[in-house]
Amino acid sequence: CHSCWFDENYGDCESITGYGTSELFDVFGFVEDFPQSWTFEMPFGEEDFTGNFEFDELKFCLERPGGEGAPLVVTFGDNRTPMGSHEDDPVAENIEYLGDQLVRLSELGTTIAQDAALMETMPRHEWDMAWGYHDAMMTSISAALLASGFVDDDEGAEADLLASAEDDESEESDSDDDVEKDSDNDVEQDTNDEDEQDSIDDDNEEVQDDFAAIERFPYDASMVFDLAKTTLERANLANDYGPTDATTRTKSTDSTSFEEGDRDEDKNLAYDGSDLIEWINSNGGLVHPNIRIGLDPSGQYRGVFVKDVVKEGGTGEGIRKGVTASIPWDLIIKPQTYSKSTYWSCDAYNSLYKEFKLGDESKYAPYVNYLKNQPRGRLPAEWTPAGKALLDTILDRKGKAKDDQSGLPPQENLMGYDDVWLKECGGEDTDLARAAFFQFTSRDEDTLMVPFFDMHNHSNDPKKLNCVIEKPARPGLPFVMRATRDILPGEQILISYNRCHSCWFDDTYRDCTSFGTYDTPELFDVFGFVEDFPQSWTFEMPFGEEDFTGNFEFDELKFCLERPGGEGAPLVVTFGDNRTPMGSHEDDPVAENIEYLGDQLVRLSELGTTIAQDAALMETMPRHEWDMAWGYHDAMMTSISAALLASGFVDDDEGAEADLLASAEDDESEESDSDDDVEKDSDNDVEQDTNDEDEQDSIDDDNEEVQDDFAAIERFPYDASMVFDLAKTTLERANLANDYGPTDATTRTKSTDSTSFEEGDRDEDKNLAYDGSDLIEWINSNGGLVHPNIRIGLDPSGQYRGVFVKDVVKEGGTGEGIRKGVTASIPWDLIIKPQTYSKSTYWSCDAYNSLYKEFKLGDESKYAPYVNYLKNQPRGRLPAEWTPAGKALLDTILDRKGKAKDDQSGLPPQENLMGYDDVWLKECGGEDTDLARAAFFQFTSRDEDTLMVPFFDMHNHSNDPKKLNCVIEKPARPGLPFVMRATRDILPGEQVFISYNRCHRCWFDDTYRDCT
Repeated sequence: CHSCWFDENYGDCESITGYGTSELFDVFGFVEDFPQSWTFEMPFGEEDFTGNFEFDELKFCLERPGGEGAPLVVTFGDNRTPMGSHEDDPVAENIEYLGDQLVRLSELGTTIAQDAALMETMPRHEWDMAWGYHDAMMTSISAALLASGFVDDDEGAEADLLASAEDDESEESDSDDDVEKDSDNDVEQDTNDEDEQDSIDDDNEEVQDDFAAIERFPYDASMVFDLAKTTLERANLANDYGPTDATTRTKSTDSTSFEEGDRDEDKNLAYDGSDLIEWINSNGGLVHPNIRIGLDPSGQYRGVFVKDVVKEGGTGEGIRKGVTASIPWDLIIKPQTYSKSTYWSCDAYNSLYKEFKLGDESKYAPYVNYLKNQPRGRLPAEWTPAGKALLDTILDRKGKAKDDQSGLPPQENLMGYDDVWLKECGGEDTDLARAAFFQFTSRDEDTLMVPFFDMHNHSNDPKKLNCVIEKPARPGLPFVMRATRDILPGEQILISYNRCHSCWFDDTYRDCTSFGTYDTPELFDVFGFVEDFPQSWTFEMPFGEEDFTGNFEFDELKFCLERPGGEGAPLVVTFGDNRTPMGSHEDDPVAENIEYLGDQLVRLSELGTTIAQDAALMETMPRHEWDMAWGYHDAMMTSISAALLASGFVDDDEGAEADLLASAEDDESEESDSDDDVEKDSDNDVEQDTNDEDEQDSIDDDNEEVQDDFAAIERFPYDASMVFDLAKTTLERANLANDYGPTDATTRTKSTDSTSFEEGDRDEDKNLAYDGSDLIEWINSNGGLVHPNIRIGLDPSGQYRGVFVKDVVKEGGTGEGIRKGVTASIPWDLIIKPQTYSKSTYWSCDAYNSLYKEFKLGDESKYAPYVNYLKNQPRGRLPAEWTPAGKALLDTILDRKGKAKDDQSGLPPQENLMGYDDVWLKECGGEDTDLARAAFFQFTSRDEDTLMVPFFDMHNHSNDPKKLNCVIEKPARPGLPFVMRATRDILPGEQVFISYNRCHRCWFDDTYRDCT
């Protein structure tokens, strides 16, 4: 119930909170998702005689009412701003200040955000949280700038502002035309009197002054607005802000679209495939009745899923191991002559094109019409010239001949329309032919186009992959799909688009009837996406010196990149592939490989800080081309960084030379050990001497080769250690592990553990996987209630616990989930509280001390199950308890470095609202111990005013009215329970959310109904 609360009536609001998004970050240590509320304090006007400024406050609400991927909406002011009023709209000084801050924040993102040495001075979560808040501020400031009306669009900001003034003039004129004598005051008004004209002239002068004011930027004002647009684009947020709607005080936007016919429009994005499934089933085929077609979790692609029991009417068994679909031969589009071992043919391409031309008359019409409605331009080969030029730049192929194999992979387009369809197949050059060709190359199974099969998404993750296909052995047989294990309700059914490739997870290649040749770059090229881990990469690179023709010999570096531990686990690099002999180093990188990859990593990094920020360039192509190009850019930076750090050349504690020499000494030691055990060979009757001169010469040669190798990487046009630091930073910024250990020659892998910060257990969550069963049992056995359909577990990010409704199949919940009403009731005797309680008291030293006393009692506390849970929480998660290095970084981001504590300038939050020193030590006179510090920060981040309530504080936060589903009732007086109520029915699998700043000033219900 804050001031931007979605219910302007503030219904069901017990209290009105003062926390905005910045205060939630300060007190609870996270950046909330939309909707958000922001307040920026900024200097206003000229300095007074004391050198101080008057401060102005710009408040706005930032929401995305259409949900994920929908436009952002900015409301200046909040729910208390009178309807139709512009009193809280920004003025020129606000725009100037926010513009300066946006540029400063952007510069920090391309300078100190890349500083690997600085990152290592603090725990990883401090670095991530600081930059996460930095990004949130850039987003909010960008949205406010673009919604302000000052944005310099088609005819310039001045034109916008003048148009606004002309609208005012027109409104006044229209109003005055209808004026009559006022019977109460008997005053005659003239619509064109001189006073009114003077007023209009003043308005125009004020507008001119406003625009002149933003010209005080130390750079071109349009650059600031371009930066704001780029910021939102890069954050996958809409940026095309329209005119102000004075009635609602909002500024809305639609996602940027590229106008070129229907190139980027998916006419059946929400297509559920029911007609296609019915067509298959009614023509002798089978699609399992527990299957549905729908959008994948990203909301961008369709996929095939097992029906949920409650929402979609599936059965609890899901899909058992076995057949999921059988597509009859007569429903498959195929060439006139079919062979299982033929992988492409012009006849196959032409077969689909013929059906495209037939359209509704085709015998495959339900399938063909689905294909014809697919969006155009999603594959790199059919991108616009601007998109292709950007990709060529990223791949270091700009200006090079088509047959030039240098640059980054993929080296050539494998399914080119011009080369294959037009030249080799002699096909027609029409829009329909182009559409049919690219639908074929991105959906076929060799020479077959199989309905339903081509709607399955791809994965090579053995934990996710759950389905295989059986191609017809001969004409007339069906195309069959089989589940390789039981697939549970709600799971996606996934196949591999390059099954049994050279890095396949099962290196025995059991059940492989064909072998995929595509690596990760080719999947991007042919299908238009970057696959998740595991990945496989092959880099072709010049090797040695130019020959007399000016050409180079090319070397190939292959490696597999996987994350066997799953999301958040270390990356593992394997040089070579499954065909490399076990224990062999024949595919390990050499110095020339490292030099080439290092050069490319630096080049890619520079592109990310230069043309990636070019708003004008971005506008020359469709948004999906820009996003896909930079997504692939990031994937290459990750793969190259991992290979560099796994190579053994990395310059760590004692330098790369020491590592390489140690490797050579290991080889020497192994040879020596081997020779100590040598005996006369009975077949050859040859006596071997373990220390003969030939062997010593070989060892000397090895050492010389190592010295040469290290000397070779010194050919970098920069400090070699900088390259490895950049590689580490790349993986850190991508939330991937970077602390690579020594090579394991047996498995040819290089593994890593996530970087950790050694300072006691500051960053360790000892009960991250805690399921809360003992706490729930303690509550229920002491007169309380926690709904039996509730479970405690990790949220989808895997970083935080949350409260969920049990799933029917996996967790034994009931199909009804939780009905609207009570979800939990915590007895007064189980709540940690101050000696004197009042519902209207929001904090007290007695309340803080009550928890500290229980912390000291530990196992002897009457609240031991709850207290021990709290004591095991990780330390250092809140900004107020960060390390000095983390706090200094945050001060730099907030533009507060070197400023006095009471200086209110800089970005929000302007002060720490729950400071240990100021509140606990000074105001409360508390003890200064580690236990006291832990108790204080657990209280300030988990309390409900003066109460510490078990189970309640495990709920996560949201102000999204679509997610928010639970409210609390504080005890009106001592002795009453603390009650939690579901505001609607909550389905199995859903998370139970509360609001940490309910009924705030941007609350979605601006009536504030039920807010007391």
